Amino acid sequence: MTKPSTSDFLAAADAAYSGHPASTSGLSVLTGPRGGPVEATKAADGFHGVALETASGQVIIAFEGTALSDLQTRPTFVQAQLAGDAAIAKGQDAAAYADALRFANRAVAAAEAQGIAPSDIFVDGHSSGGAQAEYVAVKTGLAGDTFGAPGIPAADMNTGVRSHLTNFVDYGDPVGNYSDNPDRIGNLLMGDGIERYGRPTYVGQASDARSLAAADRLYGTSPVGSAAAAGLVVQGIVNHHQIGAYAADLGVTLPGGNEAGGSQLTAADIRSAVSAITGTSGPATGGVGNVLTGLGLDAPVGSSSIESLLGAGAHPHGHFG
Repeated sequence: MTKPSTSDFLAAADAAYSGHPASTSGLSVLTGPRGGPVEATKAADGFHGVALETASGQVIIAFEGTALSDLQTRPTFVQAQLAGDAAIAKGQDAAAYADALRFANRAVAAAEAQGIAPSDIFVDGHSSGGAQAEYVAVKTGLAGDTFGAPGIPAADMNTGVRSHLTNFVDYGDPVGNYSDNPDRIGNLLMGDGIERYGRPTYVGQASDARSLAAADRLYGTSPVGSAAAAGLVVQGIVNHHQIGAYAADLGVTLPGGNEAGGSQLTAADIRSAVSAITGTSGPATGGVGNVLTGLGLDAPVGSSSIESLLGAGAHPHGHFG
């Protein structure tokens, strides 16, 4: 089996985000039996998927991760994504997982109807989109790539299906390392029982893992230590989790540049996201929930110490999860 290039997988994962047209990446949206694009959105679950065809005639089924920078323009959709992120953080299935499997089955049928072999159909996604790709891969046996995927619940694993995924994980990415086994950030976890489907392929600088280890050690030592731990976690998200960071790690330039199409991630964006995640279904207990709540991420803009830790200005790469 010859997989598409890493460049194609990154371009497809990027194209899955709204506003990132596949046409600029050398990919084209697969056409369905009725002539329309093979693409689906379910706003209530924060789900969006698209089937893309490479220049060599292979198909990449790509799933959108959490588009945090779109919180103001697509509030219902992004809030549903954040609810899914909360479920993932607690080791539960996001609602979008079932949507992803239904869409993947539809995309596979559309591809096969055009004579594309199952061995030329792949799954793909960044962050929570990568988690959806993992879930679909478990259920279908499809191969593919993920970038910064947090993992899926252990209960979803099918030990009888061998993983054919390449899971790229930046050493300093707290999301991609959420499913480490053995855990390197056990004190920061909101829930256990989450696993990566397949082995990790680490990218970036190995020394960046020290920040996550430091955050894990600092959490719970004192209010100042917990605040510093939270700062390191958020810094890891900003610097190592965004899809543009993965592109840079792998020597790839995304079609719109590695600034994720000009999206800007601010400290306020992160505060809104974390408040939504830790506040879903009641207050979080322990782990990242307490670390970031202790930092004051649910406080009004300007009052949280996150600005003093990271600076109040905008940061590149607006795709959070």
